[in-house]
Amino acid sequence: MTVYADILFLVNFSMDFLTLYLTSRILSRPSGKLRLSISSVIGAAFATIFTLIQVNSNLITTGTGLILTFIMTRIAFGKYRSKMRLVRDSVIVWGAGVLLGGLMTSLLSLGDPVYIDYGQDFSPVFLACVLISLTVVRLFSSARSKKSVSVSIKAEGMTVIITGLCDSGNAAREPFSSLPVIIVSIKALDNIGSLLLCDDTPLKLRFVPVDGIGGHTVMRGFIPDEVVIDNHSVSAVIAADIKHRDFSGYDAVVPDVLCRK
Repeated sequence: MTVYADILFLVNFSMDFLTLYLTSRILSRPSGKLRLSISSVIGAAFATIFTLIQVNSNLITTGTGLILTFIMTRIAFGKYRSKMRLVRDSVIVWGAGVLLGGLMTSLLSLGDPVYIDYGQDFSPVFLACVLISLTVVRLFSSARSKKSVSVSIKAEGMTVIITGLCDSGNAAREPFSSLPVIIVSIKALDNIGSLLLCDDTPLKLRFVPVDGIGGHTVMRGFIPDEVVIDNHSVSAVIAADIKHRDFSGYDAVVPDVLCRK
């Protein structure tokens, strides 16, 4: 079989980009086209090199593939505060890649064997994979009912961007302003969290009574300069959870009322 390096690179780039895009939609983890492109270029380059030099060791191929998946995930989706979440997302990227690769092979096998020669009638098969992937994303998104959101919090010149879980059970309100409360892991707040714990903090402190998160408690919170949820500015109070609870793998619990557009 004749293999053209340029076409092989473009095929792998396309599949890697589609895999990462599919993963970002499934995880509701936004990623820019530049990040996805850089990550896809790295994946396609390694795949092309391995094919051309004909690496026959399954151990080397699998090991390199795993390491490459971690690198591509990190580049595509940015900094991770939790190593376990990086591992989880990398596994999903790997799984999505295997799914699309198997789908591509299945569709190719339905036609003439010459289709396996990269460059001949590849576009229709790739477009079919794109349509099937987008359908999966749509079905998956409908099933999840948009339960996760991107939350940007600004205070004292600092900004943190986290992923929150929409929860109708979070009905906490700040007593004086009656604003809804977003409960955020203190670790996810990064430098803002450190500032919040200072005795002489310049933040606009609030103490928020909360029920349902490990019983009745009072959380230390503050009024941020700005809160943006999925590109929509909202009014809310941020309360810090200092007990490092796991919000189903998310950084925060967002009241359902703030998730509605």
